[in-house]
Amino acid sequence: MPTHPLDLLRALAGTQDDVITARQALSAGLGRAAVASLERRGEWLRIMPGAYLVDAGLHTAVPLAARVRAALLLHGSTAVAVLDTAARLLGIEGLPPWDGRTVHIAVPTELARHQRRPSGVVAHFWKLTNAETSDLRGMPITSAQRTVTDLVLRLDRERAVSVLDSALNRKLILPADLPHLEASAAGRRGVRRSREWWTLADGRAESPLETRTRLVCVDGKVAPETLQHPVLDRFGTLLGHADLAWPRRRTLAETDGERYHSDPGAVYKDRWRANNFSTAAERFIVLRFTWADLRTPEYILSTIRLALAAAA
Repeated sequence: MPTHPLDLLRALAGTQDDVITARQALSAGLGRAAVASLERRGEWLRIMPGAYLVDAGLHTAVPLAARVRAALLLHGSTAVAVLDTAARLLGIEGLPPWDGRTVHIAVPTELARHQRRPSGVVAHFWKLTNAETSDLRGMPITSAQRTVTDLVLRLDRERAVSVLDSALNRKLILPADLPHLEASAAGRRGVRRSREWWTLADGRAESPLETRTRLVCVDGKVAPETLQHPVLDRFGTLLGHADLAWPRRRTLAETDGERYHSDPGAVYKDRWRANNFSTAAERFIVLRFTWADLRTPEYILSTIRLALAAAA
């Protein structure tokens, strides 16, 4: 068993996303001067006043989990990660870009009014029930159901539906949960404008780009007949699943996001896949759309309409 304060703290940090607080360091017998020396030498990195990243040289940037852990440790056992911070920890996609610094936490009002907050920590004075929270590797966060509901009420339509699709796709929530989540939001700000968005959610969407492209099609009255449509060759072998499909018009649409399709290997695979789809047993017309195409929705709609008309 480790006995030296540094060994004890390193073992503790291993259970806290490599984070140690100044209070924990003092409790383990490491003085302020020793902590300052570790910080000076670059072995510990101050994430926020009173919290440090141990073995900082092993990290190119401060991970989200470390920032969240630091904020929660500094605010005590009643603090809970919420909103897009909780969503990112759960792996939900479709959120606004993270600035690499800001984390959202909820704290009980009576404990939070006079507490100073480190830079980058946004506190919300919420009282959450046990049913609305969960534990993620020892970090209290809002449950997937509460997290999704909070975000739908705050985000714009495209991001809200993308969050719903992502949570459904990852099975963090189930389709049967949606009516109950919408009902739980009754009386909260944003509930009226978001009422239709719950009905647009579809867990078959595998990326925010697929979701946004589908919404363009819905708004343009050319909603896809199905998603993740299986495409077979003339021998009945599965070639893949098309993101958006109009099988009765023999038209498919694939979405190429930067995250999954930018490296050369993925580009070659996409071309092979498109060629296979276009020569499949049903002879599909294959369309491809990217994030850049979302800037001109009419281009997406006109391309799809032309393909549907040609197939007809």
